[in-house]
Amino acid sequence: MVRPSTLAVSAQPEPQTAFLRSPGHYATAIGIMPFNQLHPPFDNPAIRRAVLGAIDQAEAMSAIAGTDRESWRDDIGLFGSGTPLANDVGIEVLRHPRDYAAVKKALGQAGYNGERVVVISPTDVIELGNLTKIGAEQLRRAGMNIDLQEMDFGTVVRRRRNQATPDKGAGTSSAP
Repeated sequence: MVRPSTLAVSAQPEPQTAFLRSPGHYATAIGIMPFNQLHPPFDNPAIRRAVLGAIDQAEAMSAIAGTDRESWRDDIGLFGSGTPLANDVGIEVLRHPRDYAAVKKALGQAGYNGERVVVISPTDVIELGNLTKIGAEQLRRAGMNIDLQEMDFGTVVRRRRNQATPDKGAGTSSAP
């Protein structure tokens, strides 16, 4: 058994350790939906760029954190707000209202031909499952052929690591 006083001592930071603090009362966390870039359709960079127009961060955040905007942030790039690498590069497309018809047209121009997009979603990590379902629905609204497959998080992690084609067990997109 570990005594609480031992834990307190072992949890003390090293002098060179820096802690980042979120400006609000919530820690910075980012939900991402990575695309399997080894296989169609996301092996095509033009398709990956086109699909950004379908992403609505506010819809995703309000689905898991409620509508109080003090509890979450949108308009976020790869690095969380307030962190040293945070910047606005490449997120301009996220600042406009969603136009799914325009995204569908851009996907067609980029070469999307209705390929099946396998989205793997965890059932036992509720927030990640909800984020994944919202993302899958946004891709569906943009005209993508979505095959949402729900499973436990351990299986999601194993399938994400699988570099085979989606018909051989890999996913095309997944939860974080």
